[in-house]
Amino acid sequence: MSRLVDWLKDNPRQKFAIFGIGSIGLMCGLIAIVMAEYRMEAGDLRNNVVIGALILCVAGGICALTGYIGLSFGRIARFFEDDKHVK
Repeated sequence: MSRLVDWLKDNPRQKFAIFGIGSIGLMCGLIAIVMAEYRMEAGDLRNNVVIGALILCVAGGICALTGYIGLSFGRIARFFEDDKHVK
């Protein structure tokens, strides 16, 4: 458990970068799905593009969620480990 808390408190910039990269991946996947739906003819190519975009959305969403949870719990862990708020 201590290793998890140490990882959460470790580097918020790294977790923010993970969150940002995941968010960009998620948005790119969603944009690709919308573009394929409205700009491409029905067929195998459109289906393949949508499947690839869905995979990008899922990967980006997991990455963004991991970064966001790391940021949130890291802040909570640093708050409870810090003695500045105790008088």
